[in-house]
Amino acid sequence: MDYVTAKIALGGEAQHIMYRGPDAPVSWPEVRVLQQLHGEDSVFDCDFVRSEHANVQTEKMRLLSIYGKEAIDNVYPGSRPAMEMEFPGDRDPAGQKRPERRPVPSSDDRPPEDEPSVATRPLQPQIIKRAPRAEV
Repeated sequence: MDYVTAKIALGGEAQHIMYRGPDAPVSWPEVRVLQQLHGEDSVFDCDFVRSEHANVQTEKMRLLSIYGKEAIDNVYPGSRPAMEMEFPGDRDPAGQKRPERRPVPSSDDRPPEDEPSVATRPLQPQIIKRAPRAEV
């Protein structure tokens, strides 16, 4: 069975994203349960972390203890459900991947010349007034 890192949009809300990183990854069968609970597109950016030996029955029992009978039986019905245990994507661990190469911004990405950017606007002097001191 494979474990992956994942970002989970709780309740399908883009404002509430939880990250399960390499220190607390989710199992690949657990991803389907999370999709059932939070929405089909709510689990994303999955990266392979590690693989461990496990069988379908032990994984179903582990998921039952976390998510409860109703949630698990909706996704994996029966005593021997068809449970995909292997991550179908890139199996290089997340820490061993090469960094992505992003293109250098072109001149087309700059703001128009008639609108000075924040970095090129002249600084306006600010006068800070102090409150008068109280006499003691």
